[in-house]
Amino acid sequence: QGLVEIEMISLSYNRKILLHQKDLKILRAELFQFENNEPAHRRFEFFNDDLIENGDSDHRLQIGLSNISYDTESETMAIFTQRDLQPNEKISLRLRYRAEYSKKLDGLYKMIYINSDHEKITIGSTQFEPTSARKVFPCFDEPSFKATFSLTIIHDSSLFSISNMPLQDGYPKNLTQYLTVSKFKTTIRMSTYLLSFSLIDFIHSNVVTSSGVVIRVYAPDTDINNLQYSTNIAARILTFYEEFFNEKYPLEKLDIVSMPEFMSGAMENPGHLIFRATNLIYDATRATVEVKKQIMMVISHELAHQWFGNLVTMKWWNDIWLNEGFANLVEFYGADYLYPRLDLLNLHLLYGWSQAIQYDSMNNSHSLSHPVNIYPMIDELFDPISYNKGSSILRMLESTIGPKNFINGLRTYINTYRYSNADTDDLWHVLNDFDVENSAFANTNLKLKTVMDSWINHRSFPLVQVDIHSQNAVVTQISYLKAKVEDRAKRDNIDPLEWKYLVNTNRNC
Repeated sequence: QGLVEIEMISLSYNRKILLHQKDLKILRAELFQFENNEPAHRRFEFFNDDLIENGDSDHRLQIGLSNISYDTESETMAIFTQRDLQPNEKISLRLRYRAEYSKKLDGLYKMIYINSDHEKITIGSTQFEPTSARKVFPCFDEPSFKATFSLTIIHDSSLFSISNMPLQDGYPKNLTQYLTVSKFKTTIRMSTYLLSFSLIDFIHSNVVTSSGVVIRVYAPDTDINNLQYSTNIAARILTFYEEFFNEKYPLEKLDIVSMPEFMSGAMENPGHLIFRATNLIYDATRATVEVKKQIMMVISHELAHQWFGNLVTMKWWNDIWLNEGFANLVEFYGADYLYPRLDLLNLHLLYGWSQAIQYDSMNNSHSLSHPVNIYPMIDELFDPISYNKGSSILRMLESTIGPKNFINGLRTYINTYRYSNADTDDLWHVLNDFDVENSAFANTNLKLKTVMDSWINHRSFPLVQVDIHSQNAVVTQISYLKAKVEDRAKRDNIDPLEWKYLVNTNRNC
């Protein structure tokens, strides 16, 4: 069971509050005015397995509710008030509810692992991206609704809890012999899909970076000797990114948790990264060099998200490529910093560009900035187009405007939109303002947005054909997908010697 209190401001005359929930049973709903800029009724205690209010009620501050309705398709609930909410009126919505543990690896779910004593231990964790926060608590579950979160968890005393922020002073506290309360500091402004917590009994290794960030890597006790590599890698990359982005990591701690069961490779929740065990645990006696590299790349990717995705978040899921494309590119910067002799940045041509080309030649490909209005489609955007094509387009842009302009533009972009949201046009606007004297746009009337929109808003990639007739050449350009359908037979019969592919191996390409 849970209790959520949402503080908000009414922007207009209105009698309806619309928010997200999925499969929750709302037990009680109350709406209050603020009193002297402080919300009424904020003292709660735990008694006989139930949350109870401790304090007198002032019903003069309560706003009457007339109805609550639910829409399963849109995963929303609408709360109707008995009077108009006033413009700029500060209100607090309190909802008491019950929920079920998820049977999938999303929302709040449980799992079992076996410790070094061969005991079966039940632990719990969350996965909210993209739209599963609403399965755990009623909320405004869209990326543009950034807010701060104050989280309190009452849990089994055999486990401890980790969340985005450190615990408040004096916590955890024992409520009973079997129950513990953990109260966390208020988060930075962030989207609902980034809130997270885990209930575990793991061991950890730790390190403190040069800027004072405490990094802990958690795993079952069976992996006690396999955490140091990931811990050291995380510290070095985090320090590099702080300098690279010219923006300090915004939290005082970074917890990285290895989970025996997890939906994806890893998740970038601020201050509380969650990894699939195979992407974090490095056993030097058994692992291959490729496994070691994979762990480094995933850590580098998730740490890049602390700036691209967490600090600056896309306004809506159609621009998820801003999160994943940037992280997919910047992870190579981090890896290249760690092992410059391996020239890993240029491997992006292999891991990014080549995979993007392959996927983008399929009939089910889509544009980078892809309209999405129904929830099942959001999950489908987490694909090689958003990751690999997105990063390839950004790498191309870096080469076009020059690495110095590109990096300075990214720093300005982060500084301008930190703790806020941005879309693709916001990125172009920032980068277009930079000195492009030595870029490919120099001495032209081309605008960066005009050029880049053709890459962002259309699927597939251009196929350039050169037809030579005597001493003349005709150059045509069409979509590869169109050529694939209309000219397959012709292209299949072309002598391969007539086609030459040139790959520029310069580090800035």
